[in-house]
Amino acid sequence: MVDKEPSLTFNVIPERQISVTNRKQVSQHEVEVKLMELIRQQPVDRPLSDVLRYPKLALRTLMLFLMSFMQFVVYSVTMLSMTVLPNSFLAHFVLSIFELPSNFFGWAITHYLGRRFMAYCTFLLLSVFCLAAYFSIQNEWLLLTILGFVKFFSTCGLFVVFLMASEALPTPVRTSGTGITVVFGMLGMVTAPHVLHSGFAEGGHYWILLAMTVASAICMIPFPETLGLQLPQTFQDAEDLGQGRPFIKWIHHWNLHNFMQPPESQHKTVNESLMS
Repeated sequence: MVDKEPSLTFNVIPERQISVTNRKQVSQHEVEVKLMELIRQQPVDRPLSDVLRYPKLALRTLMLFLMSFMQFVVYSVTMLSMTVLPNSFLAHFVLSIFELPSNFFGWAITHYLGRRFMAYCTFLLLSVFCLAAYFSIQNEWLLLTILGFVKFFSTCGLFVVFLMASEALPTPVRTSGTGITVVFGMLGMVTAPHVLHSGFAEGGHYWILLAMTVASAICMIPFPETLGLQLPQTFQDAEDLGQGRPFIKWIHHWNLHNFMQPPESQHKTVNESLMS
């Protein structure tokens, strides 16, 4: 009954009485003019290929695809490393335990310390554990523990990748761009078994994971700190993302107020003026 109350109220109160209550007289012509203006201001459907017209956005989009591919390779190789113990079920259970808190950890760090801080710390620690794994192949439990941390930080890396995909891509192509990011990740998962059985010396695939992790850190360089920024609504908004935020400055939750916010999207400003 409570759910039906708003609709009943709307049906009972006449339209003229509503306008009198609001003390605003709006003609049918004014409503149609504003409606047509809003329709004209709506963004047209644009393909993802339009990002190539914007150099910074195109570079960031390419870096997103590469990071997704490489981090899924690292994650998948770790997931397939359950054979380090004679009991594969126990190894899989241990690796899963390490992965459980990764997303909560990623959320807390990105929210308070920033996206870039999270990305670089994740890739740095992931590189350290990939290197340590190569020198621990003779000790099964030590290797499994190290691989657990590799899986933990690779999951954090994937958290950053998809967070940046949602915050760096403009609204018209955010969904399709994120979808293609996932596709590149799936290609990484397909590549993972070939990396694991690459035929190098024992443990040689850990060097490949190390190289991919370092490359992921390099791919993160073009991205600005997006903590506290509004999502880009247009391609130009995405191109100008991070203006006024120095590259070498660590921006986090406690100094966020010291950095100016970019002006609101022109499209949003026009819509608000039409709705007023």
